[in-house]
Amino acid sequence: MPDHMRLSLDIMSVDRASEEPMHRQIYGALRRFILDGQIPQNTLLPSTRSLAEDLKVGRNTVIAAYDQLLAEGFIEARAGSGTWVAPIQQNRPMASLRAGLAVPQKLSRRGSTPRCCA
Repeated sequence: MPDHMRLSLDIMSVDRASEEPMHRQIYGALRRFILDGQIPQNTLLPSTRSLAEDLKVGRNTVIAAYDQLLAEGFIEARAGSGTWVAPIQQNRPMASLRAGLAVPQKLSRRGSTPRCCA
């Protein structure tokens, strides 16, 4: 059995009548699928070109969605290998991930001291 899976494109669609931008729809759908386990870690995502073609959207739309997922650590780009679903970090509670909230960080004494600029 292979150590990775390939994403089936049948689970994706965009609503052109929605007020939500298409790149946000794609981002949101992929993020939900990853968090819900419908797209497990180490799944090879389709190329931006093929996903754009299948969804009948511009490639830049898919790139914007992938860029946001990459920035949030949900996917990772592997040189010469494609874009993959990243392992979910064990130190981030799932409730925070689902809510889209960052895990609160402890500040140093200096960082938590209010400063006033005159």
